[in-house]
Amino acid sequence: MTIHFLFSHLLECCKLVVSAALQGQTLAILTIVFFAHAIVHVQSFGWAIFTVSDNSSSSSSCIRIASTVFLVITFVLTSLGYLLLIALYRHSVQNVFNKNLPTTFHNCIPSFAVHFALLKPIEILFRYATANWRVLPDVIVLGEVRCGTTTFCQYLTDFLPGCHAPFCLWKHPELDNKETFFFVGHYLGFVSPSYYSMCFPLKITKWFYQNVLKTPFFTFDGCSQYLTSPTAPYLLANAYLVAGQPPPILIVCLRNPIDQAISWWKYENNAMIWANSMNLTEWNTDLRSLAYPPSTLHDAIEFSLSEETEKLYVSAEQLFLRINNCQINNSKSHYYLPPWAMTWPRGQLSTFGRSGRYAKNIRRYERVFSEAFGKGDIPMSCKLPSSASNLRHVNVLPFEYLTNISLVDFVLKSVHAQLSHRCPMSSSHKTKGITPQPTYIHRNRSSILLPATLKPTLEDEHRLAKLFALDSSDLEILCGIRLDKNTE
Repeated sequence: MTIHFLFSHLLECCKLVVSAALQGQTLAILTIVFFAHAIVHVQSFGWAIFTVSDNSSSSSSCIRIASTVFLVITFVLTSLGYLLLIALYRHSVQNVFNKNLPTTFHNCIPSFAVHFALLKPIEILFRYATANWRVLPDVIVLGEVRCGTTTFCQYLTDFLPGCHAPFCLWKHPELDNKETFFFVGHYLGFVSPSYYSMCFPLKITKWFYQNVLKTPFFTFDGCSQYLTSPTAPYLLANAYLVAGQPPPILIVCLRNPIDQAISWWKYENNAMIWANSMNLTEWNTDLRSLAYPPSTLHDAIEFSLSEETEKLYVSAEQLFLRINNCQINNSKSHYYLPPWAMTWPRGQLSTFGRSGRYAKNIRRYERVFSEAFGKGDIPMSCKLPSSASNLRHVNVLPFEYLTNISLVDFVLKSVHAQLSHRCPMSSSHKTKGITPQPTYIHRNRSSILLPATLKPTLEDEHRLAKLFALDSSDLEILCGIRLDKNTE
């Protein structure tokens, strides 16, 4: 029985590795290469790794040494990769999916298989080691979730010349090449600003494009969780202070807060169904409380506005409140988000009374970046009309702009003008505008139809409207825009 048990689980592991390798997972490919090379090495040179036979020729000895070195390197990389993968898997289950780890090896297989196919531990190790030789993003799309950030980032990638997408630790079609998740704790809670550059291209790549190919170059991060995060503004500002660089172009995508809340409710319920399909069934109540997850949108709003949640958001903002003070500004310091603060304090479902408070969240970024960099030096003529009057660092992009091609073209030209001002280019580069003419894109649409027990009610919508009324008025004063209701 024991032998059969071991053989069946070994077979499951082999299937897992082969399946991940076919999907292009580097660690799985490296695993197959290691074992294939080990078999060839043993057949060719025997089991002794470093012993060289007296009868072997000089060329044979060199081949054996090279083969041994390659075997050792692949073994070390594969071992480190699996150690990091297991750590990321545990971290993801407990802090991102907010679930308890399955208690048996057999029950772990479905969720581990998904993480094995999606996560990129080898790439993370390489990028961490080369972080000092990488650039910071020129554009950061701060959010909000379910407000068109994925669509807008696709427009940047497809239609602005010189765009280079960021690294994402998740090989997921709606996340990869769009958002880093760096400052919301997905990298085992590691959020040190001096390592933020690990998610972006090498400096030599930028130099090659600009000086050899004579083409524009810029990169972006589109992590939509940054806007509501109470910690991200301080960490983002510090990343540029430490590097001695001007602040990035900050863009906030917004939609009617009622539409945003309903769309986010659908999205999160879809994520919970996905977690259940991976056999992740027990909630991590030790971390998120017995009230998590709220079973209805009404309960989610109450959960978001509770005294306990408010205390955690206040505590989270205090974590890095003084990080940009000169007295403690140390580029070698390592910072971590505590589990209770990932990815938002008290979990993803804590945001329903908060993510729609756009004016409050935008003002936080304006305050933090103004304290760190002054009023900003991008000419108001380059900024979007909704951002030109009262905002010095943040560009506001209403959701409706993304559904109108002429407005999309206008927005991209505004971003291009700000890039030209932030990163001065030769006149030949500046003439390389937006080509081809943008075509309509709609990414990351709302997914499932919710059962009747989970569907938002008219009472929920009225509650949300009342909740966000004051902030919507403040947003109109701040940006001069009204966000009309237009549920997708």
